[in-house]
Amino acid sequence: MKPNNSRPRRSWSFACFCRPPSNCESAYAIDVDYDPSVQQIAFVNTDTGECGERRLSHSDREAEKFYRELKAAGCNVRVGMEATGHARWFERLQLQAVAMNEGVRRKTALWSKSGRAQLESLWLAPWAARRRHDLLELLDRLNPTIEELSAAVEQQVKHRPEVLRLMTHPGVGPITALAFVLIVDSAERFACGKQIASYVGLIPGEDSSSDRRRLGHIT
Repeated sequence: MKPNNSRPRRSWSFACFCRPPSNCESAYAIDVDYDPSVQQIAFVNTDTGECGERRLSHSDREAEKFYRELKAAGCNVRVGMEATGHARWFERLQLQAVAMNEGVRRKTALWSKSGRAQLESLWLAPWAARRRHDLLELLDRLNPTIEELSAAVEQQVKHRPEVLRLMTHPGVGPITALAFVLIVDSAERFACGKQIASYVGLIPGEDSSSDRRRLGHIT
């Protein structure tokens, strides 16, 4: 996240941002990269252009304290989160974090019948227990909708030979294959395969200088 370069930029104190002044009237934009155990944030004061980054832990409630202090100060905050695909994926991440904070690491087994029973039996502080209940309730509402949509995708796939052909590639499922076909449309409109890769964002980032060439993650 980059500040507005038309405004003066000053160095930012993390301590200051953690404890915003009372009667805060500034507006902040916060970008979040979420992980079950931590979250990496980048923030900017949209009024002054002041910006910075910070890593917030979940296990010691550092992240919760951070957002509560912003709320208590009356700051106007907009939080953006990385794209998460299905909402269910994000809810599951949060529930995994709840379990891991209590020493339970079952990965995908947490969604089995015994895993859910263990998750529901964990003793938690009142508000943490409320959060667990809300997340499980939301997950239960999402599952039937996702199953219905997944069934609709499966039906569409049966009528599209090009999608079925893509699914023969290891790791490519019906959703990825159908999305690719719908986005790319006719491959003939591209001059070469590199153009298709660039169009859908499947090329690596590059950080090269002189004779040194370094390829990074997919853009």
